Amino acid sequence: MSGILKIRQAMKKKYLIAAALLVVCGCQKSNESPVVTGKADKIQAYVEDNADTKTIATPSKDGKSLDFVWAKGDKIGVVTASPDVNDWGYKVGNSYTSFEYTLDGEGESKVGTFSTENGTPDVDGAKYLAIYPREATSGVTREKAINICYTIPIDQVYVENGFNTKYAVMYAESDSKENMTFKHYSSVLKLKMTATGKDYEGTKVTGIKVTATPEKPDEMPSICGRSYFNKSEGSTTINHWNAYMEGGYNQNKVINYSVPGVALSSKEVEFNIVFNPVPTGKNDKVNNVIFTFEIQTDRGTITKKTKTLKVHRGVVYNMPAFEVKLAPQNVYFFNDEAISAPNLSSPVEGTENFTSLTIKPNEVIGKITLAETDLVAISDYIEKYGSEAGVKLDLSKASYTSNVWPNTFRNNNKLQSISLPLNITKGSAEGNGDGAAPFKGCTKLSEIILDEAMFSLPDMFLNGVPSIKTINLTKNVQDIYWLQNDSDANLENITVDENNTNLYADKGVLYRRYNDKKTNKIVKSLQYIPVANTTALTKDGEDYIYTLPSDVLYICQAAFHCNKNITKIVVTNSFESIVGGYVFGTKKLKVIDFSALNHVPTINVNATLSLGPKGGEIWCASDDMVSKFKSDEKWAKVADEARWTFKVKPAATKSQAPAISNLNSSKPDFSWK
Repeated sequence: MSGILKIRQAMKKKYLIAAALLVVCGCQKSNESPVVTGKADKIQAYVEDNADTKTIATPSKDGKSLDFVWAKGDKIGVVTASPDVNDWGYKVGNSYTSFEYTLDGEGESKVGTFSTENGTPDVDGAKYLAIYPREATSGVTREKAINICYTIPIDQVYVENGFNTKYAVMYAESDSKENMTFKHYSSVLKLKMTATGKDYEGTKVTGIKVTATPEKPDEMPSICGRSYFNKSEGSTTINHWNAYMEGGYNQNKVINYSVPGVALSSKEVEFNIVFNPVPTGKNDKVNNVIFTFEIQTDRGTITKKTKTLKVHRGVVYNMPAFEVKLAPQNVYFFNDEAISAPNLSSPVEGTENFTSLTIKPNEVIGKITLAETDLVAISDYIEKYGSEAGVKLDLSKASYTSNVWPNTFRNNNKLQSISLPLNITKGSAEGNGDGAAPFKGCTKLSEIILDEAMFSLPDMFLNGVPSIKTINLTKNVQDIYWLQNDSDANLENITVDENNTNLYADKGVLYRRYNDKKTNKIVKSLQYIPVANTTALTKDGEDYIYTLPSDVLYICQAAFHCNKNITKIVVTNSFESIVGGYVFGTKKLKVIDFSALNHVPTINVNATLSLGPKGGEIWCASDDMVSKFKSDEKWAKVADEARWTFKVKPAATKSQAPAISNLNSSKPDFSWK
């Protein structure tokens, strides 16, 4: 059992609470900071030398448990469970959260002091509840009971010789803050694998699926997902429950463990999977559970293995070692499948000057998951052996270990076309700006094919890709602002899948539609005009004119930014507002024609609008409208910054008047009747 810890009181009534540390501790910043009235607090937590349950940082001598220490940046969440619900956490927006305490110093020890400037209230006769890591908690419910929710992820990711320390959960409760003992509320399944023999070594593990079948599913309905600790009003008992989700209680019995292509050899490789062994209700009950392991590799799926365990919290379960004996499978197909290979570790005969490469599963391998090292190898191979005319790369039948696309293919000057993996939801790992251009320097790249999973394309996604002229947005794409802003950009056309409910395209221009909560009507906005688009423009002499459709009410961020052709923008009287910065910034813009407006459109952004070259004009319907624009603080500032002027729209010149031949008329009749 866990040891009882001694406590001492610090000066200035700052409490030092000793705690038994029973979980792996890691570093992660919290997004929240308490904005409450409280007092400075300190909690001293340490592990007794004779504690029976160990924590995680390094394996223990017996190999059956793991030895834990605190780490820099560790956080715990603490609440006071008193009769007054106002002591149960503090409010953030419409929900409540625990008080945050952060480890002082560097950690790396079983002893640690946690501090906060705004501590949980001290209340006589109350219980104090705490959870590590605070980042795993998702809120506090406080009505007739206090519930502290936490999550052990359904989707976990491989960590060499360990696991993500934020998956592990420990919990403490005490009648006083001077005596708080943390207990481990997760356990670990430790799998070991080998691949002995030259025919089998090098097999890459790409994923592990763990399925649990409890002997008593009513008592243990899940092994991951959301759960919570509960103390009812007037009760002294703390219970553990599976959180209620929409449609029922948490019944997650499957963990998906993603592995970035870890290669096997004769030396054992370790995979640590965290699960929730704690049943509903009584926390210390032991349950019999059948675990089924399905291991995916780049050579196929290993036959399912099962193991029955008596599960309890705070235990590392060592599984029997898996010996993998799978022959290499050809999954790399060149030149329309004329040549195939299992990998690209050495030159493949006959692939000199190849023009296409497809990676796809076969009858043995049901799924291919590529690691970043695999993508690096693919890009290098294309540059070394691909045709100078360009290479088409198809990854659409494979997955990537992350759903975020990396910058691996930058500066590949032979890549002509790429179909992204089927699980990519975000187009770049580098946020926004030029760093988010994953294909920068791919001068031959003229086609990027997105899968249906794609959700977000970052700013500058197509920067440094001068050959691309069209991109098709799939049905789930929602986040997109500007695709290019570099001088070599040549994008002309955007198309959108007809099943996309948020975006649509007309004449190559991107628009957005959404429901206005105030009016409950569908409204539309201009999202983005490709920098080299002319299809949506009207040509008048040397001028290219874009006219905003009458049913489009808003213009969004960077809609015209770096456009190469537009010289005049015309709006209708329905236009209402600009809702983003850097809207204009075209290279040739001379006129914005607002003469159809009898109102001044709002500017709902503090960023610059970047009108365009100096000396442009904003046309208004009358002197009165000119005065209204000049009196508007934001419009006056925008015009002044760009050195543009407001003026009444000039009368139509001869060239602007319609020709007689274009008018509808009947033959002249000079007779009188």
